[in-house]
Amino acid sequence: MGEVKVMEANVSKKMHERIIKSFMDVLILAELRNDSLSGYDVIAFIHNKFRLLVSSGTVYSLLNSLEQNGLIEGNGMNRSVYISLQRKAK
Repeated sequence: MGEVKVMEANVSKKMHERIIKSFMDVLILAELRNDSLSGYDVIAFIHNKFRLLVSSGTVYSLLNSLEQNGLIEGNGMNRSVYISLQRKAK
């Protein structure tokens, strides 16, 4: 019986991860409604809110895609780039 619970927990964890990664663009856009974020802030937000550590490559690739689609824009400040919503995304 214990083995079944472990398998169920693994399946549940993988489903949770897949759902978060599938909707990460929506989560980022929703969070950007509150304030500008850096790429690191996005990683920290996903980790703190959903207990899922996503790679920087995943996040920056997604941010690049959102920027190319005109939904966000990057503003350079010092060595960090802060992302904010474009009017179209609001």
